Amino acid sequence: MKTVMRFSTGSKADLEKMINDYFYSENYVITDDNRVYNSKLDKYLDNYIIQEKKSRWSFREIVG
Repeated sequence: MKTVMRFSTGSKADLEKMINDYFYSENYVITDDNRVYNSKLDKYLDNYIIQEKKSRWSFREIVG
């Protein structure tokens, strides 16, 4: 699985804010299993993943 990093930050809350800014929304949250969920549409973003490494949170897009 090939991924491209869209952005990263030092906290989960900051990453949620960045995701919402990226999609011009207020409804995206990061679930406990590190998936991105839109509470208004009741859908997960299947083409994106969240990774946490060494206290950094990253938002990655699955490509290819």
